[in-house]
Amino acid sequence: MPTVSVLRARDDRDASDTTAERPSQDLPLYLPSSLPGLASCSLKLQQHEFRLREAQAYEALENVRQHLRMRTHLYKHKDKHVTGQHANTRSRNLINQTQGRVNASAATYTRARNALTKLSNPLGEVGWRGKLLALKPEDIRPLKDGEDGDTEGTRKLSWIWKVVGITEDSNDEGVQEGTLWLIIIILEIANTGHLALRVEWCRSRARAMRWSEEVLFLREEMRRVLEFLESHAGWWEDRRALHEELDSALDEGMRAYAGKQAHIRRSMRKYFNHLWRSSDQFIALGIGADNDILDLREAASHNLLDLPALG
Repeated sequence: MPTVSVLRARDDRDASDTTAERPSQDLPLYLPSSLPGLASCSLKLQQHEFRLREAQAYEALENVRQHLRMRTHLYKHKDKHVTGQHANTRSRNLINQTQGRVNASAATYTRARNALTKLSNPLGEVGWRGKLLALKPEDIRPLKDGEDGDTEGTRKLSWIWKVVGITEDSNDEGVQEGTLWLIIIILEIANTGHLALRVEWCRSRARAMRWSEEVLFLREEMRRVLEFLESHAGWWEDRRALHEELDSALDEGMRAYAGKQAHIRRSMRKYFNHLWRSSDQFIALGIGADNDILDLREAASHNLLDLPALG
């Protein structure tokens, strides 16, 4: 992108006029959508960013919905169970933090959509506009909240709950109307059962179980590293006997070099083995290691949570 070199030179001149250091994370990336014009940027790069921004928009929209569900549960919990000034203050702080996450996700969505708007014209992309609408403040509301003045019979869902993700079918309208009414009925019936909390709990449990699986993968990788280093040390020792036809001085040097390499591998294995033998202690000290969410059935917990001892 030839335009970027000009922008970089301008930024360097501006930076030379000030004494304050600019953190590297604050430097602009100058993606195609951020350039003053797209004429000097190849269509291939614009297509790459378009796909990136489209996925970012859907992800940000899902984050908005997730945080709204959590905020709904926090409000219900506060109204039913929280008493006293201290508890109310703490509950209010949690709600404010969740609202901050809602606002941050909404801002991310808006930035992604603005980039899509700029990139779609030269690329001729139009199908996304029917799904990724402009996000207004009144659109950011939970499942049960309607517009001001709406009654129970005329309440409408915000469009953010009707978008399900990227599909090849341009006629896909997300949640179909029949399914939509079924969801509303379930929410009305299970209002006291904290359905939103149950959904969030299931997702949190799935994430926790995925981390348990990652721990097992990591332990298996540790074991394989130790096996590889021992095998590689043996490979170098085998090389010591392959040069008998050389003169004695050169043969002695080759044997010494192979022995040195074998010693390096075994030293690494010894160090790693000593370092990793304490991994069980660090796992036990991890946040949530004693959480009831990992209290599985005996048959499952044996396979998932009993880590093999390193040799």
